[in-house]
Amino acid sequence: MKIWTFAKFLIICIVIFYAGNLYALRLEKPQRITAFDNSAIREINNALEQIWSLSNGRFNLNVVTGIPTWTAKEGDIVAYSSGGVYRFYIYLNSGWRVWTSD
Repeated sequence: MKIWTFAKFLIICIVIFYAGNLYALRLEKPQRITAFDNSAIREINNALEQIWSLSNGRFNLNVVTGIPTWTAKEGDIVAYSSGGVYRFYIYLNSGWRVWTSD
């Protein structure tokens, strides 16, 4: 029975890591720039920084010690760690869903 629990946990972890690479690390669509002023330069710099961070692996999961209750963007993932309990919480369909190793 424990082997199936570990196998499920392993499959869930693999899915999360691959799904994270495919979906969670996408860039926001940059705003259309109509005038070339200071705000446009800031917008270009932000877009370039996001591209640099994404291509250099600068994204990590947030680790929380309390169960998430805030409203997040669809697809956001946090890692929960408290008292030897480890879980992944994923914000789907306007609510937090838990993936556990239990």
